[in-house]
Amino acid sequence: MTIGVLNQALRGMQQNQRRFERAAGDVVRATTVGQEPPTEAALDVDAAPDLTDAAVRLMTARRGFEACLAVARTGDELLGTVIDELA
Repeated sequence: MTIGVLNQALRGMQQNQRRFERAAGDVVRATTVGQEPPTEAALDVDAAPDLTDAAVRLMTARRGFEACLAVARTGDELLGTVIDELA
């Protein structure tokens, strides 16, 4: 049970890390100086990332990572308690 909790926390941290990296890339693309602005035909989510949206996704990914980290810490404490009780 405890190992399952730790695995889920790890998966959540990995997923939020990928989300953070994608959002960070969007921030870079949205703020790169010297690029030609996209034409109206090229305006879509992939071609012209919105800085505000990317910043919100960065913060959301960070908070998600922190939540998963808290789950992992709690699972680790629980596992330590179980081991102490068995000893």
